[in-house]
Amino acid sequence: AVVSTQSTGEVMLWLRWCSRRYEIPDIDPLMFGFNGKALSLLSLAMFQHRVPGNKKGALILYTEIKNRKKYAEIEKEAEVQRGQKHQEKTPSPTFGERRHA
Repeated sequence: AVVSTQSTGEVMLWLRWCSRRYEIPDIDPLMFGFNGKALSLLSLAMFQHRVPGNKKGALILYTEIKNRKKYAEIEKEAEVQRGQKHQEKTPSPTFGERRHA
């Protein structure tokens, strides 16, 4: 899911996934009780506050969110580009035609 649309529950699942994937111990889910939009607005310092004593873990979480957010932006831009190309290829029904009364 796109980071900004994730529910609080999805954020919790993501935290568990990161904890296992990157072997980050001591992630307290209660420190992350918000949705994806709020999560994507956290600074590195805010992640460090929520994962005290594990600067590497905080950096991994911060980087993971920024990468996911950037990927979502790239995907959105690609969709816009595909839509524009489709519009360029599809002429309007009256293109080059004159209506006669």
